[in-house]
Amino acid sequence: MVLADSQPDIIRSIETLGTACAIYEYVEEIADYVLIGCNPEYESHLGKSTGDATGSPTSMLFPDRIYDQLYDALEECRRHQHAVENIVSIRQGDHERLWRYFILQIAVPAGHRPRIMHASVDVTGKQLLEDNLHLDMERFKKVVQFAHDAIITIDSSENIVIFNQAASRIFGYSSEEMIGRPLSELMPVEIRRKHSDNIAAFANAPDTSRHMHSRAQVLAQRKDGSEFSASITISKSRIGRDPEMTAIVRESFDETGLIEDLLIASRHDALTGLYNRRRFGELLDAEISRCRRFDRGFSLLMLDIDDFKKINDTYGHIVGDHLLQTFSRRLAGTLREMDVACRWGGEEFVALLPETSIEGAFVVAEKIRAETETARLKHDGIELGFTVSIGLAHFPAGDGSIDSAIDTVDQRLYSAKKSGKNRIVAVHDRPEHG
Repeated sequence: MVLADSQPDIIRSIETLGTACAIYEYVEEIADYVLIGCNPEYESHLGKSTGDATGSPTSMLFPDRIYDQLYDALEECRRHQHAVENIVSIRQGDHERLWRYFILQIAVPAGHRPRIMHASVDVTGKQLLEDNLHLDMERFKKVVQFAHDAIITIDSSENIVIFNQAASRIFGYSSEEMIGRPLSELMPVEIRRKHSDNIAAFANAPDTSRHMHSRAQVLAQRKDGSEFSASITISKSRIGRDPEMTAIVRESFDETGLIEDLLIASRHDALTGLYNRRRFGELLDAEISRCRRFDRGFSLLMLDIDDFKKINDTYGHIVGDHLLQTFSRRLAGTLREMDVACRWGGEEFVALLPETSIEGAFVVAEKIRAETETARLKHDGIELGFTVSIGLAHFPAGDGSIDSAIDTVDQRLYSAKKSGKNRIVAVHDRPEHG
């Protein structure tokens, strides 16, 4: 409760305040609070000058929504004789402002009407800052919780304070089980002391983050007792006066195996397992260079499964794929270890036969053609036969280029197709078959 000597003294006092402030007097006859004075800052609440507002009750000064809140607060202060504090939203034009109300009773001589001081502070900016901070925290929590990698934060006592969903998935513990527990529980017993020493060393080091590369893996332990190797990135920060450390944990994988798989995928056709066109071009280019250097020749076959589109359309893609795989195995099984087979595209294949004469290449081609003609494909109760047409060319001493070599056998394959299929063409004008 504030003591008051006289009304003029009170008015002069509130005019010196830096925040909006007003004095109300309770008039029992109208059961309302009448404004008896305010400072200039308070005029923004009233929307009118102090002179025009003085002597008016709150019901006349404010719209119903604001009046109800202010009146209830004034009543609570007068009836219970204690200070009241609350936040009120006031729309001014197109903007919503937030004001913190402080309401307290002023001591008056006996027989005088009760007087209440109403001070208010604009907290719009502060509230927006708090709201934004709350949103940022919500975003942070979602990023951490739904991150693909495990995120674990420990306090200065090495107890866990953050344990996200990925950590639960990797280690087998729920967040509730691990929050507040020592980090050491996620490691085999025999390395816990050493790991704790490493944490202490990092805490005292000048760097704020550190990545543990594959040659310095961390051994971790799941809830079921199984162990695994993990790669981690650790960082440290200070929350208030307390240091914290955060680890981003990822299960290690066999990088050598992954690189090998990627290399195979880049060189081989996914369906048949034969070399793809790009890799075959590299090998053919190397063979042409070798033949030129040593004055030796090679032969080239281009093979095309006859009427493949008709088979594919009639029996479906599954049968078509099975046919391509079956033919690929037969082709690879017929060739020598030094030979190279490739799926050129669709139902077309190419075979490189190093240091092979045209006669020797013809023998190989005829074996492929004949075995294909007599074989039967069986798949899900379907049995069907198919044939292959082959274009053949020999290149003494590595004559020509990759493009010219492919173009030559492609033309001869075309001649084989045009002259009846299921045959070998080694020269343009003399189609042959076994």
